[in-house]
Amino acid sequence: MQKYKVDRLTKIISSIGPATEGANYTKVFANGSGANFFRYNFSHDRGDIQGVRFREACKIEKELGLRVSKFADMQGPKHRIGKFKDGSAMIVAGQKFILDSSDELGDNTRVKLPHPDVLASLVKGAIVLINDGQLKLEVEKSGVDSVETKVIVGGKISDKKGFNIPNVLIKSSCITDKDKVDIEDAINIGFKVIVISFVQTPEDILEAKKIINNRAKIISKLEKPLVMQHLKKIVELSDGVMIGRGDFAVEASYEIIPVYERRIIEECNKQNKPVIVATQMLETMIENPFPTRAEISDVATACYNCADCVMLSGETTIGKNPDLVIDIMSRVLKTAEAPENKDVLDKYTEFNKQNFTNIDSKLANQVNEAIKNGAKALFLIEPDVKVVGQIAKMRLRIPFFPFFKDEQLEQICRLFYGCDPVLVEKELSEKEIKEYISKRQEISEKEVYKIS
Repeated sequence: MQKYKVDRLTKIISSIGPATEGANYTKVFANGSGANFFRYNFSHDRGDIQGVRFREACKIEKELGLRVSKFADMQGPKHRIGKFKDGSAMIVAGQKFILDSSDELGDNTRVKLPHPDVLASLVKGAIVLINDGQLKLEVEKSGVDSVETKVIVGGKISDKKGFNIPNVLIKSSCITDKDKVDIEDAINIGFKVIVISFVQTPEDILEAKKIINNRAKIISKLEKPLVMQHLKKIVELSDGVMIGRGDFAVEASYEIIPVYERRIIEECNKQNKPVIVATQMLETMIENPFPTRAEISDVATACYNCADCVMLSGETTIGKNPDLVIDIMSRVLKTAEAPENKDVLDKYTEFNKQNFTNIDSKLANQVNEAIKNGAKALFLIEPDVKVVGQIAKMRLRIPFFPFFKDEQLEQICRLFYGCDPVLVEKELSEKEIKEYISKRQEISEKEVYKIS
């Protein structure tokens, strides 16, 4: 069982990559003050590499007396255009440009779009964004094997650049053949949580559930504007939600992203589901030893908006200072949560609890009574995840410890604010549990309360 004290309630997810594997792995553990969750991105590395990283993490956990959770993040559909005769071409605003199914190399009038499902989904008025939105096309005529577009924003267009289609429901699953192989690999490696990328509709989650078949919990990564039309049902079907702000910002207008972020957090809080804010939180620290003031505010704002987790991507996969990044993120969160700053945080959390939470009154009364009587830590034995979610959404100023024998539950519950689940092999007495928590949190056993 974990031996380090819980001193931060908002969780940190660290993506694992070249900068944090092998000899560098301990940097993201940081003796209990580091990441709570590790993300393994299957977009870049397949099961053999991720399996090595997973096993390395498990080994270090045992050595340090730590426990983190781990999830496998699926790539999802990555749409790219074809190749050009000269490797690239120039297109200018106002000209016609064809996207078709021909195998011929492209030029400044056309290029292959090697995705029949996407071609079939493009209708007049649809927008196609190429290379992270640097080029913009509008569909004027659609056909079976090609679409004619008008260039709205031109520039250099080159081989195999990615593209996005905002506000168009692509008539295919968000789970690719590659994802299906990667899901099997991830489960065989030992992952208990799987992230499904580019979710569009509730049907995508139902398909994922069928494939995974209760072998892992499912986090839905939301990064397409269309999900806002189905948000309530998608959250309901998911075990957790990640807000992928990178592709959101490409597919939607930049200025709407904070609105979407807030709405998604609110819906997750209403349904007592864990929610992760991701993408570019401390992006400049990939190269620099200090974040920008705006990045610091972004991290703190996620806490004020009552998100459960904040996530690091390139900052810890390829960044120069992954341990420093986690340290700074942790310090920002601790400061936002600090008792001396409760006058700031309480305004947000109280508003959130009154407007965006759904908590059973009997449970709330029990928790509040324990805190009133001096509780500095709470524990639960084999609770339902819904109960864990309700306690997390109360935004307490103390940690709580659910004890599980089921590793899937232990892994997913670590996402929740203030929750530090404990995986046990055998049933423990209440006295043993109180002794464990009081020693770990450096408090008396009288300050440890059971919630039933």
